[in-house]
Amino acid sequence: MGIAFSFLPFFDACFEQGALRSPVLALGSLSIHELPETIAVLAARHSYSHLAGDPSVRALMRDRYGITAYQDCDVNGLADLNLDIGKPLDSGWKGRFGTVLNGGTIEHVFDVRQAMSNIHELVRPGGAMIHLAPVTWINHAFVNFNPRMFQSIADVNRYEILVEDFQIPSTAHAEEDCRRYLATKGNRPDTMTERVSAVLSAPSLPSNILYMIAMRKISEEDFNVPYDVTT
Repeated sequence: MGIAFSFLPFFDACFEQGALRSPVLALGSLSIHELPETIAVLAARHSYSHLAGDPSVRALMRDRYGITAYQDCDVNGLADLNLDIGKPLDSGWKGRFGTVLNGGTIEHVFDVRQAMSNIHELVRPGGAMIHLAPVTWINHAFVNFNPRMFQSIADVNRYEILVEDFQIPSTAHAEEDCRRYLATKGNRPDTMTERVSAVLSAPSLPSNILYMIAMRKISEEDFNVPYDVTT
């Protein structure tokens, strides 16, 4: 997937909540999904010197959030690290990162459970996991995600949910024309769940709904798998 500038309010909130800390590991060789001239305008407006010379997620993270240690991993030969997030990782990777950024990557991994376990292991206690998850991206990757899955994972692993954001386009591929529901720790409207549920329960859903969540890992306990049990 990658990063669009419409995601910046979410990342700004992540930074304010301490969910963007070096070193950062990005899953997938992420790119900025904007036209070169749009990137240049943002760089000039905010005096982003690194982004002006290198229109990359790495440069954006350094200029906007002060991230000086950023690596990405992939199996495509284009990333800093050749790491398959869908397979068990060597124990030497445990707790090496302050933030793991899933910028729309694990939906391309067949073994989602293994990927989520690996993310848990990669992050040190006190660090954060950031997920950009497709909800209604039809014919994109292997799976779409129910936001409930991330919230259930947070519950059983005692993660602290720091930021949530829904982006619901009014029309397909219209990131500039979307409703957003952004909430941070301690500032989650009581009506947010009801408002979002009303949209997601509609007979017809817009394409390209995106759910974003940042969670803080609290302990060194092993990853726990949630069960969706109804009574």
